[in-house]
Amino acid sequence: MAKVKNKYHNSFLLASDLMGGKWASLILWQIYQKNNRFSLLLRAIPEITRKMLITQLRELEENKLIHKIVYDVVPLHTEYVLEDIALEMIPIIEQLQTFSKQYAEIHEIELK
Repeated sequence: MAKVKNKYHNSFLLASDLMGGKWASLILWQIYQKNNRFSLLLRAIPEITRKMLITQLRELEENKLIHKIVYDVVPLHTEYVLEDIALEMIPIIEQLQTFSKQYAEIHEIELK
């Protein structure tokens, strides 16, 4: 995911910076699916490294797509929550998943 700039000449470029890379939309989807804690996200996305997940979560926070809630309990409990604007992206992510499944079926690509 790229750093969001203050000025764009095309709205698609902003969308690309917000959702670019392979992790941002998947992380948003997993948070939406209630995998909203760091350990749950790691389990739900086994291909991602701890370092990459930390980086992506920070960028999603900086871009104001998620926010972190830290509960003052022992042991420390942290959850990630989608911002309202990020909820608008869920139907788009669902459409991408549908497209990908159709594409995989047509081109005989195995999806697990």
